[in-house]
Amino acid sequence: MQKKQNNWRLEAVCMRDANPNYWLSYKYSDIQYAKDGCARCNVKRECFFTALENDDHGRGHSEQ
Repeated sequence: MQKKQNNWRLEAVCMRDANPNYWLSYKYSDIQYAKDGCARCNVKRECFFTALENDDHGRGHSEQ
């Protein structure tokens, strides 16, 4: 069951991105880059709820 719940990470835009440092940066241009990526991501709902459950804030890295 655990594995099935985490499979959404394989589809996350941020996890496949060529510029991983942009996703956790505080630079305005990097934040805009990450927001654009999130906007086109198909698993943002799963990511959002996982982040809420785990008090996590980025890149689909919530460990379960």
